[in-house]
Formats: sequence, structure tokens, C-alpha cells
Amino acid sequence: VAVNAAAGAVVADAAADDGSKAQAQAPLVRSRRASRLGLGSKWFSPVAASPSSGDAPARRPSAAPPMQQQGRRGSTAQSLTGEQPRIRRRESNAGRAPARGLRRAASLDAKLAGLLRAAVDGEGEDTRLVAQRPHPAEVLFAPGTVASVWGGSAASDVFRPYFSHKVLNTHNYAQFGDLPYTVGVHCQRGQKQNSPNQDDSFVLQRKEWLCFGVMDGHGDHGHLMSHLAQEVLPKSILERCAPEGGTSEDWQAAASTAFHNAAGRLRRVYPKESRASGTTASVALLDRSGGALRLRTAFVGDSSIVYGRRSVEGGAWQVRQLGVDHKPDREDELQRISAAGGEVWRGDPPRLLCSVGGLAMSRSLGDFAAAECGLTCEPEVPQEVILEGGFEHMLLICSDGVWDFIEPVTARLAARFPPQSAQVAAEKLAVKAQSRWQENESGMIDDITVCMVRIVLGKGT
Repeated sequence: VAVNAAAGAVVADAAADDGSKAQAQAPLVRSRRASRLGLGSKWFSPVAASPSSGDAPARRPSAAPPMQQQGRRGSTAQSLTGEQPRIRRRESNAGRAPARGLRRAASLDAKLAGLLRAAVDGEGEDTRLVAQRPHPAEVLFAPGTVASVWGGSAASDVFRPYFSHKVLNTHNYAQFGDLPYTVGVHCQRGQKQNSPNQDDSFVLQRKEWLCFGVMDGHGDHGHLMSHLAQEVLPKSILERCAPEGGTSEDWQAAASTAFHNAAGRLRRVYPKESRASGTTASVALLDRSGGALRLRTAFVGDSSIVYGRRSVEGGAWQVRQLGVDHKPDREDELQRISAAGGEVWRGDPPRLLCSVGGLAMSRSLGDFAAAECGLTCEPEVPQEVILEGGFEHMLLICSDGVWDFIEPVTARLAARFPPQSAQVAAEKLAVKAQSRWQENESGMIDDITVCMVRIVLGKGT
């Protein structure tokens, strides 16, 4: 995308994922429509970018090439579910017409079972899309006590059709069908030439807790960054929090340590690739402490976390975003960057400038070329949420492939589906986001990831 600026031209990569959401003033309800000028890469080369007015900064190099994306032990903790009765699931979603390329299954375990059958039979487009493999974090717990589904590393999916389902790994997946809540996960490749799916996600559950998260990679090697982060981050968090079920203060320290550990691992494993490639990371831990069911979250970047609830007797959903995306022009982020000696280009989208280009976020894992200019991997930790009885609750983490065209408060559209159909709701939300991208006529569609949890708590629970 070539954009004429006041004093020159800014060349942005139209084949990379979006860093262009407009940031509104309200912290919980804001517009996330994609900008006409911003459908480019989260990294770009500042040919003529100004920290304030669009004029080319004198100290910034102009010969750097544009960044183009190529791809990318047992616990004694209290039971998470208490005495909550289990939800009965339907194994199919009869009566609904499936969208092209998606096999509809009401529950995550049914979805995974179908993918595994297809892999064994060698029939249809879903072959080789799932493998039975434990997540690295499972070594912390007794064998067979953790169920997991997590993204597979498959740079070869650059040769798969656009909008194809991401390769998944799963372990003990049948346990997802024996829970008092439902989980829906969907991740699909976008429409970016020569780019594999750079989104990634994980869901790990045990009787005492549920941990899940979404990563969205960017840069030439973003798929490597997001995949390694989703392997390292949950393990680091769970070994500090899950067995003991610590306090909110414990969560703050554990999240900070885990994110910094993940960043360090990226630097060690990919010392060159991680200079101009990185990933967002948003994680959530649902567990019980003192009888209360609580949700604790942490994030860097713009893979937003949304929480909603409504009375079990019906009524309107109350939906809000937990935290505000880390954009370089967010007032507190701008002050932090300025104090570190960094500069922000006030374009659309705003970008943190550094020696190799401009980054459309102020916190991430990786992107170490921008670290000396104010970028940090320190996570923001929103206030924990207590899930009260008498309400139906919805927890949602999505990559910006969803939020670019769907406002978080309107994500309640996914709640039109019954709680036992969380998998269908996640897929439908992804289809809606894809449709909005196509209507934009930008020629590029971002990778899309949806991770949803639905739980119904009766009165007195």
C-alpha cells in the first residue's frame, strides 16, 4: 500500500498482517474498524515517516528494505467446577448449513474426533490437520490428567488454500467432552501471498483449572515466534500458578516472569529472526480459590481479551474488553516510549520507530530491534474477574483478524448460540470476520483465530 504523506511516501507491505486498528478513547468499548490507510504490515520500512507530522525523521535510515511477512505432577487445588452440573452436548449441529470448508461440530471434542477420523481414513480436505501429541506444559503434571489442543508448527501450510484450518496437536481430547463448560477453538489461514498462518493458540485443562491463549505473529518469521511462544508461555505460567492456585499478586509476578522467560527463549532460539519478527500474546487462567471461580489474564500486543455475562434468566449481555491494546500512541505507552528515548510516528496506524522500521504496537514478544526504542515484553495484567453464580459467562480471546472489523462489544453475536455449541460459535465468528475482510476489498485478509469458553453457573454456585 503506497500512502502519500505530507512530505513523502510511506511504503507499507500489503501482504502482511494488520496492525491498523483505530484506537478510540473509551477503554472498554471502542471502534476497531480497519483503517483505509492501515491494511499493511505491523512492520514497515520508514521511507518517510515522522514522529509527529509526517515529515521524514532526519536520524532514521531510509534505505532499509520493507519488512514482508513470509508466513511465520498432580495438584491438590480445589476443583475448578465445584458441584456444577455438567452440560449435555449434542454431537452434531443438525439443521444448520455448514459454511464451505468447515465441518460443524457442536463441541471441541467432537470436532477433534472428526479431524482424527479423517486423518486415519485419508479422506477429504481435513486429512493431516490434527495429530495426537502432548503439549510441552503437560510434563508438569501426572500423565493423563491434562487435556490439550494447540497449534502445530507447519510452515508448509503456505501451500495450502487460503482460509484453510490450521494444523492442530491434541492430547486426551475426549476429556473436553466431560466438563461443566464448553470450549471452542478455530484458527484459519488468511489471504496473504507466500505467508503461512502466523496465528497460534493453546487450550490446556485439568480438573482444577483451564488455561488458554492466542498468539499472533508478525514479520518474516512471525509464525516461528508465535509457535514457540505458545509452547513456552503456558508452561512457565502453570508451573508458578496452577499447582498452588496463588493470589492475584502471585499472578502478577508469575505472568511477568513467564513473559520475560518467553522473550528470552525467543532470543536464544532465533537470535537473528527475532530482531524484526515477533508475536502478540494473550493468556487467561480460570481456576478456583477460596470457593470463587476467577479469571486472571495477561497480555502484550493487540490480541484482545473479552469477557461477557448475562443472567441465567435471560436478558442482555454485558460485554467488556479486559485491558486496552498496546498501541504506540496510547497515552501511557507514548509517555513510556518517550522516557526510553523512542519515537512514535503519528500516522495511520501509529508506529514505534527503530533502526529497521516501524512497529504498529508498543509491547510484544520478540521484535528485539525495537527494544532499545521503548518496546517491552512486560505484560499488562487486568484486574481479575470473579465469575458469579446466577450468570452465564463468555470468555473470548481473538487475534486482530477478528477485531479489525468486529468490535469487542458486538462479539455477543457469538453468544446467540447455546453454551453447548461453543465450537460452532467460534467458527461462525471466524466466518463473520472473514466476510467483513472480504467486503473491505483490500486484497488482503488476515489470519483469524478465535478461542471461546462458555460456562453457566446456577444461582448459589
